[in-house]
Amino acid sequence: MRFTVSHVNELQCKFKSKSNLFFSSFMASITSLTIKIIVLLKKL
Repeated sequence: MRFTVSHVNELQCKFKSKSNLFFSSFMASITSLTIKIIVLLKKL
């Protein structure tokens, strides 16, 4: 099976979108964790 340039580009695009999704959800969870920690610290 031979890989053409278009195949490689398509794979790269799919990988980028998946990693972007993962990164954004990762950042969102970290942000919510930080907010929870700040709220807890303010209650102390």
